[in-house]
Amino acid sequence: MEEIAVKLTEKKNCHLRLVKEDPFFRGICTLEKVYTRYIQHGSPMVCNVNGIAVQYGVYLSRMVLGCRRPVQLIGLYSHASIAHEIIHSNSSKPSKGR
Repeated sequence: MEEIAVKLTEKKNCHLRLVKEDPFFRGICTLEKVYTRYIQHGSPMVCNVNGIAVQYGVYLSRMVLGCRRPVQLIGLYSHASIAHEIIHSNSSKPSKGR
């Protein structure tokens, strides 16, 4: 597995137009560079916390914000808890208020 360091955006949670229609969306946005290889959907966002690997998110997609020069690339991750809820439930939507 290839590791790529990404910078988090300034805001703790990310609310872009892509997900504004979903009031229960919990996401993390990153600032990305142009890579020779794309990050695969479902790739984990893992942080080293006191020597322990902790998964915080799951990669969903890349967005291009073309209103600025240079063009800005945003990586959109769902919180890992959402993926866990979907895998362990019959529902395709996360539970309310989490």
